Amino acid sequence: MSKIPEFHFHYANLLEPYAVHSIPPKEEITKLIIEYVNLWDEYKVKILTALCDITGLTFRNTELDVHVAFTGRSSSIPLIVSGIFKADQLIDILTHELIHRLTADNAEQHKPNKILHQQFKEETNSTRVHIAVFALHTYLILDVLKEPARLERDKKRAKMNPDEKRAYEIVDQQGYMSIINSLEKPS
Repeated sequence: MSKIPEFHFHYANLLEPYAVHSIPPKEEITKLIIEYVNLWDEYKVKILTALCDITGLTFRNTELDVHVAFTGRSSSIPLIVSGIFKADQLIDILTHELIHRLTADNAEQHKPNKILHQQFKEETNSTRVHIAVFALHTYLILDVLKEPARLERDKKRAKMNPDEKRAYEIVDQQGYMSIINSLEKPS
C-alpha cells in the first residue's frame, strides 16, 4: 500500500453558516481550490514520504477529502483547511493537520506521543499534542524542504495560541530531533 493518500479538495459550503470571514464568490473559491491543489501536488510526496518514514507510520485512509471552509480554523478529523490562507500557507496548515491525523489515526493503530504525555504531565493536553506536531513539522521544514522562513512564519502564527506557543518553546529547548527520537515507534 502506498504511503501517500490520494487527496480530494472540496469547498465545504455546508460550513458557510459558521464562516468568520467573508466568503468570496464561487468563481474565486474554485480558483483558490485549483491553486491549493496544484501547489499541494508539488509538495505532498516529499512531505508525506518523509513524515511516514521518520514516524514509521502510514495513513489509514488511502483517500482523504480536504474541505476548504472560511471558518477561520482548520482541523485534522475531519480534514478542514481555512480558505483564508494563501496557497503557500496552505502547505504548512495542511501539513500541520496531516501530522495530527497521522499520529492519531494511522494504519498501525499506534499513538507515538504517549511518552510525551507522561514526560510533560504539567502541560495542557493541547501543548503536549503540539510538541510532537511541531517537532515533526520543524523536521519537515528544515531538513526536508529546507525552507527556514516557513518555520518562522509558523512560529509567528502559533504565538497567537498560548498552548501552541508553549509547545514551540519546548521544541526549541529540547531540540526537534531529540523529541522525534523519543516518540514511540510502532512494533
